[in-house]
Amino acid sequence: AVLGPGSHTLELGLERFLPGTGVRSIACKVGCRVLVSPLFLSLNFGSLAALRGQDVSAQLRSKVFPAWQTGCFFWPAVATLTYKFVPLLARPAAGSAVGCAWSCYLSLVAHR
Repeated sequence: AVLGPGSHTLELGLERFLPGTGVRSIACKVGCRVLVSPLFLSLNFGSLAALRGQDVSAQLRSKVFPAWQTGCFFWPAVATLTYKFVPLLARPAAGSAVGCAWSCYLSLVAHR
């Protein structure tokens, strides 16, 4: 319930402060997303661990960094294409579509 609105707010903020589809604008947006992603991953893995009654701190230490590393190969390419070719109002839908595959990956990581 937190990740969707947080991600949407991030996208609106990035577009407000870094408007456009030029190389510099896109590179800055992608860089911001890479820097913010550990927070979103921590919320994801932390909430799952808490719901399962597991040690949240241990789960964060063991899961966030490997998922972030993998995400650094996956999401920058997706984000670059999205910022370049997808209109702002369609980005949440495009992100959600690609996010289904990412969620499957995170589920696999969370259950290891």
